[in-house]
Amino acid sequence: MAPRPQSGPPLIAPGLAYALLTIAGIAVAAGVPQPGAPPGDVLAYAQGHASTTRVSAFLTLAAAVPLAIWSAAGRLRALGITAPGSAIALAGGVLASGFAALSGLIGWVAARADDSARPRGTSAAEVQS
Repeated sequence: MAPRPQSGPPLIAPGLAYALLTIAGIAVAAGVPQPGAPPGDVLAYAQGHASTTRVSAFLTLAAAVPLAIWSAAGRLRALGITAPGSAIALAGGVLASGFAALSGLIGWVAARADDSARPRGTSAAEVQS
């Protein structure tokens, strides 16, 4: 009889953490202008809601950590299986976690940008006009 692989910790904790942090980030960013909004509206929102954008970006970045843990733990649990699906799931989870972290970092940097330090002609409103 072949030995059974170790079961490891339950995956519910990182799964719930990811879900709650993602939902919280979306809820905080509920008033963000749509991508097709005029540049002036986007700029006005970014200037007037920097702290909200910063919190949403932080929550997005924080959600990437349990997603990576969830992906790695799922892969470790499936090491006894030789099907390629576990490697594909690991790659997808790592890529999703990496891009979620990148999205959070870009949002955080965008929220921290000081308009007085920005060179002329680089804001969205000035480029579009």
